[in-house]
Amino acid sequence: MYVPGGAAEYVRLIRMHTSLNLTPDRLHSAGLQEVTRINGEMEELGERVFGTRDRAQILKRLRTDRELYFDSRDEVAAKAEEALSRAKAAIPKWFGKLPRADCEVVRMEEHE
Repeated sequence: MYVPGGAAEYVRLIRMHTSLNLTPDRLHSAGLQEVTRINGEMEELGERVFGTRDRAQILKRLRTDRELYFDSRDEVAAKAEEALSRAKAAIPKWFGKLPRADCEVVRMEEHE
């Protein structure tokens, strides 16, 4: 990909957008490593949940199996509240300084 200013500008843009001092090759390599890690996790989870490590089959199932979808806005809200409750309970175990501001689940309306 061409970037006006050449390789030096590309390095500057990486620093500006990531705050990291990485070469383009190193950044690309890190991205490839992350994709490999995520794919491995997906394959392990797919094997446990769906009985397959085939990512294409896993993705197809995630996209088409209606059993994996919420049936109502209330279900979505309840699941979000449950997840937030678990997160709030875990905060003291992970952080020494606790947030003062509360976090809450707010439903988004269709226009949002």
